[in-house]
Amino acid sequence: GLRTGFRSRILMWAAGAPGKTATSGWRGRMSTLFNAKKRLKGSSSRMVCSFIPRMASGLSSSTWSVMKSKSNWKSEPKPWPSLNFSTAAPITHTHVTSVQPLHSFELERYFAKYEFVVPHLLCSSDCEPIAMSEVIALADEEVSELWRSLKLAYTESKGHPLLLKEIASLYLTHDQNLNVVTGVPQELIYLFMKSILSGGERVVSTYPGYQSLTEVALSLGCTVDAWTPEESADGKDVWFDVDKLESIMNSGDPTSLLVVNFPHNPTGALLTRSEQSRVIDLCKANGTILFSDEMYRGLERSEDRRLTSACDVYDRAVSLAGMSKVYGMPGVRIGWLAFGSHRVLGDVFERVCSLKDYTTICAPGPSEILALAGLRSRDRLLKRCRKICEAGIDALEKLTSRHDDTFAWTTPPGGSTGFPKIQNQDAHLFTERVRNECGVLLLPGSAYLPGDERMGKLIGFGSDRVRLAYGRADVPQVVETLGKWLDSELESPYN
Repeated sequence: GLRTGFRSRILMWAAGAPGKTATSGWRGRMSTLFNAKKRLKGSSSRMVCSFIPRMASGLSSSTWSVMKSKSNWKSEPKPWPSLNFSTAAPITHTHVTSVQPLHSFELERYFAKYEFVVPHLLCSSDCEPIAMSEVIALADEEVSELWRSLKLAYTESKGHPLLLKEIASLYLTHDQNLNVVTGVPQELIYLFMKSILSGGERVVSTYPGYQSLTEVALSLGCTVDAWTPEESADGKDVWFDVDKLESIMNSGDPTSLLVVNFPHNPTGALLTRSEQSRVIDLCKANGTILFSDEMYRGLERSEDRRLTSACDVYDRAVSLAGMSKVYGMPGVRIGWLAFGSHRVLGDVFERVCSLKDYTTICAPGPSEILALAGLRSRDRLLKRCRKICEAGIDALEKLTSRHDDTFAWTTPPGGSTGFPKIQNQDAHLFTERVRNECGVLLLPGSAYLPGDERMGKLIGFGSDRVRLAYGRADVPQVVETLGKWLDSELESPYN
C-alpha cells in the first residue's frame, strides 16, 4: 500500500498536477523524487528513477547539477519520449531509427540566390503567373461576394468547404467522400512523409526530382532507392522503364512507399496508361502505398497522354496537386492532397490534418478565395498556360536544333520543363558562364543530386544536364538572347 501510494503521488508530481502533498517548484518536486527513491525498493525504486532524468530535462544545467550532487543518481538527463496525442491511429511500424537532420534544399537555395537578381529566367517550373485582378474578374457571383465580404480571420484547417468541394470535383471518386486537405504543396509533402514513416522503412522514388520527395524519408532514417530514367544513345530521349521499377521493388526489403512524379520534373517524361496500370499492379502486389506528385498533370502535349489521378485508381494512393504549375497561380500557395480511400487511408489523412497544427494550421483566407475562383475557371486558366508553353517549346526547339552541338534534347511529352544533355563541356560550368556573361539563368542538373551521397550510392544521372523551362510568357525573348550569345561566344570549343 505504501508503494502504491507513492506511485500515485509521483505520477502527480511528474505531471505537475497540484496535490496536497506536492511541493511547489521544480526544486521541490525533484527533492521529493530523490527522497522517494531512497524509501522505496525494487520496481518502485526503478520507477522513481525513470522519472528523475525526464523531469530534469526541464531544469537548467546548474539546477540539475545541484540536485544530482545530493543523490547517488549518476545518469545524465534523457529527453522526454515522443508523445502521440492524436486521435488518429498511426500506422504501425516495425523499425525505429534515429532522426537525421534535413539537408540544405539545393534547388531552392540556388533560386534564393539567383532568381531575383539574374535578368532573364529560363528554368522556372511554374507557368506565367496570372494577375490577381484577372482572377477576380473571372470569379462568379458567389465567389465575388465571398471576396467582397472577406475578413482577415483564421480559416478552417482542412480548407474552405467550397474549395474542398471544388477540388473534389476534379477526381472521379468525388462522390465517394473523397478525403482532401489543403496546404502549401511543399508542406503537404513533409506532413505526408511524417505521417506514414517512422524510420527503417524502404522507399522507392523517381529520381532525380524535387528534393523533399526523397529528403524527408532519408532524414527519418528510411532507405531510399532511386528509380532513374533511361536515355537514348544520343542523350536526347529520356523515359522511365517500368521493368526497372519492378526489379527494384522485387529485390531487397518490401517497399513501404513508392513516390512517383508524372509528368516528371525535370525531364518532362510521362508514363503511358498501360505503364501506369503496371505500376499500380506492382503496388497492389506488394501492399505498397503510392504517393503521386501530379503538380504538372494537365500540361501534356496531347490530352490523350494525360494519366488518371492515382487516387482514382488505387485505394492506397495519395495524389498531390495545386495551383502553382498548371494554373499559373503559385503566389496563392495553395495545394492539396487527395486520398484514395477513407477506409484504407483514413488514419493517414487524419494524421496529416493533425500534424498540420504544427505548421501553417490553416490557409490564408484571400488565397483560398482566389484558388476557388481559379478552379471554377480552370479550363480557361489551363488553356492559357498550355498556349504559353507551346510558344516556349517552339522557341526552344529552334534553339536546340540550331545548337545541337551544345544541347541534346527532344521535346518531352509533358510538364513545363526539359532536361537537355550538355555536350562537349561541363554542364555546371556552362550554366555559370551563361548566367555571368549572358544574364540568363539555367538550372544545373547538380541541383537535383544532393541525395546521391545520402542514399549511399552515386546515381549520377543528370550531372551532365541542365533544366530549361518554357512556361513563362517571355521564354521566346529569353531564348533569342541566349541564342545570340551562343552564336557569338561558343564558336570556339569551351570546356
